[in-house]
Amino acid sequence: MYMHLIVAQALMGAGDAARDASDALRHFNGTWQLVSASTDGKPTAADFVSKIRIVIKDGKHSVFFGDKTLARQIPFAVDVTRTPYEATDTLPDGKCSSLLVRRQAD
Repeated sequence: MYMHLIVAQALMGAGDAARDASDALRHFNGTWQLVSASTDGKPTAADFVSKIRIVIKDGKHSVFFGDKTLARQIPFAVDVTRTPYEATDTLPDGKCSSLLVRRQAD
């Protein structure tokens, strides 16, 4: 299952994405507001999406829904050779989750 996410960086300037994986991870550092999502081709309701923010730091991310933490410090890797980028999360149970991510101008 792939989830396609469109995110707009809200609090920190990102600059241009580098094609090197470690530079790409630094590029994603900051607080992001989810602006669109779909799972298996079905769009997620806008009122749900608007409540989700993602904080990324040093190759790990935490996901918040309003004031609740949905996921904390989940490691991920980004494949910048793909367009859109493919991010792979490593979940606490060892399973992996893949996301297709593209940056949207503010």
